[in-house]
Amino acid sequence: SLGGENHDGFRRVADAPASSAESGVYNGVDALSVELSAGGTIYYTTDGSTPTSNSSTYSTSLNITETTTIKAVAIDANGNTSDVAETTIVVINASVNNSPGTNYFVKVTDASELAEGDNIIIVAELSEGANAMSTSQNTNNRGYAELNDYNGNGVVSAIDNTVQKFVLLGTTNAWYFYTGSGFLYAASSSSNYLRTEEEADNNNNAKAKIEITDGNATIKFQGSYTRNTIRYNSGSTIFSCYAESNNMKDVQIYKEVETKSITISDAGYATYYSDKALDFTDVTGLTAYTASVASDAVTFTQVTKVPANTGLLLKGDANTYTVPVTSENIDGVSSALEGVTVATAKDAGIFVLMNGTSGVGFYKTTNAFTVGANTAYLPASAATAKVRFIGLDGEEIADGIEAIEATEGVNNGAIYNLAGQRVTAPTKGIYIKNGKKFIIK
Repeated sequence: SLGGENHDGFRRVADAPASSAESGVYNGVDALSVELSAGGTIYYTTDGSTPTSNSSTYSTSLNITETTTIKAVAIDANGNTSDVAETTIVVINASVNNSPGTNYFVKVTDASELAEGDNIIIVAELSEGANAMSTSQNTNNRGYAELNDYNGNGVVSAIDNTVQKFVLLGTTNAWYFYTGSGFLYAASSSSNYLRTEEEADNNNNAKAKIEITDGNATIKFQGSYTRNTIRYNSGSTIFSCYAESNNMKDVQIYKEVETKSITISDAGYATYYSDKALDFTDVTGLTAYTASVASDAVTFTQVTKVPANTGLLLKGDANTYTVPVTSENIDGVSSALEGVTVATAKDAGIFVLMNGTSGVGFYKTTNAFTVGANTAYLPASAATAKVRFIGLDGEEIADGIEAIEATEGVNNGAIYNLAGQRVTAPTKGIYIKNGKKFIIK
């Protein structure tokens, strides 16, 4: 006798649970009902973790309304645990669309930056310019479309309508490229075929793994075909699927990001206040500054990335600029400038940016003042109690050094010290005259 079914070396393992839905892509807004079956008790997870006897107990069908990976085990009465069964269900709801939106795309440099629902384009960066995968699909490959604006700094804007925008669906190592009506997939082991089909097939030919190294993306479909990696053929100007050893050009993935539109007038300055974090790194011609107030000066410091709800002074040529929103956590940046996202009335005594009689600068309001939407102002403080005007010196502010302070009567030729006191016989030090700071050595 072996002493029963649990004798060491002869332990019977419970059968792994079976799912009523195969891994794959499902269209529709209604919930997908998934049944699990196996002997014993079934434990499952939907967060990607491995289930144990402490996980949720399966008792009724699961209603799946969004992309979900279900992992399940069965444990029988003797404590035997089955292998883990896994089912990944990609649900495409009718609300998904691949509208280009703001038409502003940033190069993805790490695969971890990708998430389900991202709008992306596939690009081949060339020695001069770049080509993107186009909406044109012949029998076996995709054509190219020239990018309207590509300057090689990792940002693409003003996307032409013939560039194919994809919605990225799925999860890490199981991505699908959805056109709005179909999916890209590898279709051959003997020929270079990149095709589009209405429904993702069941053998993973439309499921891709994405790896990104040095900005180059390896997009490899996980099905049974060996010519399965998207590359750009510069000789034929097409995108297709090749064996990884083929000497074709690498491709890159650019992800659409939300942006803010900021206008600078002929004055050359503006203030701005955003409810979302901003990244000015690749915005040509526009410089952002935060402000700090000390006992004798208002200092402006140049910044490239700022957290949400940060008042800014902006400097640039008269133009409308597109500034990307960032999801990055930004620490250590603050500003004395406060702001509002909707027009808001404020009491007298705040400083607002104007192009007035003393030039461009911050003028103290003498009456109640309505601050415009998405603009910033400098609140009243003890340090600025005697100040009436804060001028901006072009040369100094361009280097992010400091602002110019002046007091009441700045246009009468009088000289003031930094405390706002009129000086009749200045000696060595820093003084203000006609809204300009000067030094006596």
